[in-house]
Amino acid sequence: MAMVVLSMAALASAVRAETPADILKKDLPPVLDPRALDRSAEPCSDFYEYACGAWRKTTPIPPDQSIWWRFSDLDEHIRAVLATILEDAAAGRGAIDENSRKIGDYYASCLDEAAIEAKGLAPFAPELERIAALAEKKELAPEIALLHRLGTNPLFSFSSTPDYTDARMIIPEADQDGFALPDRDYYLTDDFASERVDYREHLKHVFALLGDDPSKAEDGRRGASHRDCARQAGDGDGRAPRA
Repeated sequence: MAMVVLSMAALASAVRAETPADILKKDLPPVLDPRALDRSAEPCSDFYEYACGAWRKTTPIPPDQSIWWRFSDLDEHIRAVLATILEDAAAGRGAIDENSRKIGDYYASCLDEAAIEAKGLAPFAPELERIAALAEKKELAPEIALLHRLGTNPLFSFSSTPDYTDARMIIPEADQDGFALPDRDYYLTDDFASERVDYREHLKHVFALLGDDPSKAEDGRRGASHRDCARQAGDGDGRAPRA
């Protein structure tokens, strides 16, 4: 239940400045839109330009978005639907059952920013203290297992995916996880030297926001504090780091 609500809340929070009601009034984009085609492009040479070229030329990226693709409007619609479900549940509107009440209460608690700020890191103290107390390598495996049960993915992750050789099958997939930057080259090669500089600046801000000394982001030490340990264990989705 917690994972479902967190996912729905994340989607709902991503809704743009328009209200969910505004977004739901719009027509959904057609699955196949002939107006998106660039018929001057050769489909055998550049099928993407053929399929989406006209749409790209007439559709600017909204100023509050980093990317925009053919079905972004559909994404926005789905987020608006989810936001409406959460807001109705939090307000007690519609049919109320046990699951609706739980979803509404959980969503409302996420919106209580004053209470969240007042608590700070206190709710995480037991986890942080346990991580800080690790003293031997043999203690690492049980801790990694526990963190996976809590919903983070340190070192590796599991998921399901279509079989690359048989699209009729869904198969399990195990992958590396835990990098804050996209892959190892960002840490080691000269091609990404400027990205490493920016990343260090980001870490300084993260340390400062969490109440640590920002200089710890520069000395290269691992586990410089209990907060640092927790971040290394918890940044397990392979995406951009979170402050």
